[in-house]
Amino acid sequence: MGRGSVIKVPGCAFRPTSYSAYNDVWWFVSPNRLYTIPHSGQTAEFIAPLNFPNGITIKKITIYCLNEVGPGYISVFLFRANLLTGVEEIFAQEVCPVVTGRQIIVLNGPQIKYKTVKNSSYSYSALVLFDQNAGENVQLHEIQITY
Repeated sequence: MGRGSVIKVPGCAFRPTSYSAYNDVWWFVSPNRLYTIPHSGQTAEFIAPLNFPNGITIKKITIYCLNEVGPGYISVFLFRANLLTGVEEIFAQEVCPVVTGRQIIVLNGPQIKYKTVKNSSYSYSALVLFDQNAGENVQLHEIQITY
């Protein structure tokens, strides 16, 4: 059996979740990373839409991030929203740990809820939260979703 197909979501695909975030947080993207410098001590939130082929089964989610000197962390949530009701459900989440160096976080098996994609009923998105201490030391490089 092959490795499966992969959808890649680079750090540069994310945008602040609200207009006020443009004014409250200095955020930076390049082709291979997203990072912030919060200047009012709040958590910075970024979102990216996810576009899956219908009916796939998600097998693994891999988060690539870097913590250059710490402290700080990022939390990654993958959501699905019911198209009729608007109710959002988390189908995977992880907090990237507060350690120095490159982090590769893998979610698989029971860590992923609602594994089968149903585009006729749901829309999908990824949310990244940088804690107030993350600064430019914590960077999100990419999220890879294997199906």
